[in-house]
Amino acid sequence: MQIFNNIFISKQNNQFSIFNSQFLIHTPLSIFLYLHQIFQKMKDILIEILGFSGMMLCLTAYAMNVRGRLSSDSKFYLLANGFGGAFLVLNSIWHWALPSAIENAVWSGIALWGFISRKNK
Repeated sequence: MQIFNNIFISKQNNQFSIFNSQFLIHTPLSIFLYLHQIFQKMKDILIEILGFSGMMLCLTAYAMNVRGRLSSDSKFYLLANGFGGAFLVLNSIWHWALPSAIENAVWSGIALWGFISRKNK
């Protein structure tokens, strides 16, 4: 039922909803579902940010190593590859890219192994 100027009231499953084209005012369950959709989208964005951050960490460390500005046993190189690979693992698992996830898990493991063996010297 329309009340005035694009404001509507609807009754579904014995619950009333007041809405217009800009904003929804619903029952608590509807509000929860709406917030769940927002948080799901935020989670998707966070996973993409982690993926791009991991890519940039790995590529930056590699480029600096190739240019001779960073040693392959330096703390930054190992940490950048470790965290970069871990971020890429999360992104790959989220997108069900399992071969990439396994490769990046091994990459992170090698970086962690190098970091631990470097600390023990």
